[in-house]
Amino acid sequence: ILSGLAAAEASVAAAAGLRDGRLHLASFATAGATLLPKAIATFQRLHPAVALSLSQADPDAALAQLREGSVDLIITADDGPGDIPGIEVVPLLEDSLLLVLPATHPLTGRERIGLDELAAETWVDTRAGSEARRLLLRACGRAGFIPRVAFESDEYATIQELVAAGAGVALIPELALRSPPDGVRIRPLAGPPVVRHVRAAVHAEAYRAPAADAMLSILQEVAGAGA
Repeated sequence: ILSGLAAAEASVAAAAGLRDGRLHLASFATAGATLLPKAIATFQRLHPAVALSLSQADPDAALAQLREGSVDLIITADDGPGDIPGIEVVPLLEDSLLLVLPATHPLTGRERIGLDELAAETWVDTRAGSEARRLLLRACGRAGFIPRVAFESDEYATIQELVAAGAGVALIPELALRSPPDGVRIRPLAGPPVVRHVRAAVHAEAYRAPAADAMLSILQEVAGAGA
């Protein structure tokens, strides 16, 4: 009920052709650094009178904020919202996960590398329980092993620097690999690709602010253009 009231209030505030109102966004870090800057710039150019705000939140926390009505639109990944009353989920893009190895690793001469070939490696990854860690565990499980994660960070830049220093290997989404350090080599996986599904989630249409609809359209355009 509270979610519906908050969304309805935002809808009334922004009903006059997006001439006023506000739009609250929440996103996980990688999308916040890639998809959203372009989308926000476009939105502000088209609808300068709507006040925008953005907070960082992992997918579970962002969904909780959306359901309680404190945000209007979230960007989530992979195990995002399923069939939840009052919530609509819209696919944006598939983000391939790539192997990141130290430049001195003996397998860097290969064009593609199977995960099973890295079963004995030390891994660098995000914290236990994170969406990225769940993806890593599933992918390695299909390859027949449990990865030994010795180094953790919530920042992909830090993970890449740890790999460059020789601390281990990593499996990182392509969106997070825009500026890799010199000491790493990036290789695609042999066999079936591992992808995370990046999605937007908003309130159901009856309770959705026009500003959220406008941002959703812009996000779909940005994602379709390759972020």
